Amino acid sequence: MNEPTDQLPALHNKIVRAHADVEYIASLLAAPISEQTRKACLKRAQRAVKLLHNAATALSITPASLLGSIGGRKTAERGPDYFRKIAAMRKTRAGGRPRKNED
Repeated sequence: MNEPTDQLPALHNKIVRAHADVEYIASLLAAPISEQTRKACLKRAQRAVKLLHNAATALSITPASLLGSIGGRKTAERGPDYFRKIAAMRKTRAGGRPRKNED
């Protein structure tokens, strides 16, 4: 599984490319443009939007959610017998941490 820090260089590259696209579009829009240049601007604007969306999505993946997905896979490896045992312990209150004595 990729660590969150492994994704940072790719995320940085996406943001830099999107920034370059936006700067290019802004420089072209400062002067009158031809139809061909307008189409090129539109194409780069759409690419910048996709890059920024991908970067924002990558930023929303928190380390906790990555760990949670790992935990879910490890739990699934235990199989149905493990869950039957856990359910039985819950029914007899045999599982979990012992209660504190209030002395």
